[in-house]
Amino acid sequence: MPTDICNMNCVYCFHNSHHEKVGKMSLETLHRLYDITLKEYEQVTFIWHGGEPLVMGISFFQKAIEMQKAYKNVKIQNRMQSNLTLLTDEMVEFLSANHFGVGTSIDGVLNDQLRGNTSTVLANRDKLLSNGQHCGFIMVLSAKNIDTLIQSYEMFKQLNANYNMNPYVSTPTEHNVELLLDAEHTTEKLIEFYEYWKKDSLCNIQVGYFERILKHILSGEKSVCKYNSCLGKWMGVRYNGDIVPCNRYFPPEYSYGNVWNLNTISEAFNSEGFKKLLSEAIERRRKCAKCPIFNFCSGGCNNVALNENGISNNMGTSCRIAISVYQYIFKDMISLKSNPTLYNGNNPQIQRLLSRQRKLSDNHHDIHTDTYRS
Repeated sequence: MPTDICNMNCVYCFHNSHHEKVGKMSLETLHRLYDITLKEYEQVTFIWHGGEPLVMGISFFQKAIEMQKAYKNVKIQNRMQSNLTLLTDEMVEFLSANHFGVGTSIDGVLNDQLRGNTSTVLANRDKLLSNGQHCGFIMVLSAKNIDTLIQSYEMFKQLNANYNMNPYVSTPTEHNVELLLDAEHTTEKLIEFYEYWKKDSLCNIQVGYFERILKHILSGEKSVCKYNSCLGKWMGVRYNGDIVPCNRYFPPEYSYGNVWNLNTISEAFNSEGFKKLLSEAIERRRKCAKCPIFNFCSGGCNNVALNENGISNNMGTSCRIAISVYQYIFKDMISLKSNPTLYNGNNPQIQRLLSRQRKLSDNHHDIHTDTYRS
């Protein structure tokens, strides 16, 4: 997170209440981060986040990539999550030439009310696509747009854009009642959308929210941080070198230290802040162990738990939504097992997942039964 500065003011952003939107990372701090990290691992992924990372300007990223070249024995990947509003033609060429994966956010058909700058974001995404880049979307689900799931899906289809949906979770100091999701209503709308999506023979995009559930049901595959334990694998580094659990806000008691106080980055995983987070996450996962979808979510995201019921507790709104939607889709896959022609002629993305699973399994089992306990 090379800066907390952002040129936008999204209605649900936790930075509004927890950060002053000031500060930029110095090249000295970045070099220190590289030096204690890239000598220690065989593979490292940098996700340039923020604030808005493009606030840093192209010269910062040019130097950042040049500095990476000094570390010969590590495989480095670079990604960026940006609102794209500050994207220049020069930056497009730079990102493409240096193989950055780029993602952005659009909140569906109500984006102008929730985030704004829709036309600018879409125009700049087109620039990335014209340079051979891919650029998918994150859609934040809130009470404001939960009733627009199908209309928003049709919008993403027109854009030929893969996307994922992240339920809104408020922080304790920014409790926006107007955005809070109701678990039962959200589940109802997600299932309604799932039924629409699975029957859509014209589906030309990937809807990450459903595909991740299906991949796990079919093969036990998991790929997203909030459904794996990120602890010991991921961290966030702020512009001043402070190390935190991830890009989302955590109170100071969960601090991992600072890059200037460590000899190797792995020492952060011996910090008191990390130990506190780990012990509370373990306590929550013990409570989750008997849940029917525990093998899928592994107890869920620590930050979501923090903001809903505390890190050591489960069964917040996000938890209840995930259980209900997963169970519904699992039962739908059971019906597919007894009637393999159920999806013939329907959503080609489901057909792709089913075909992929059959190639993975010598026995051609359609359901990974170890992923769900009734």
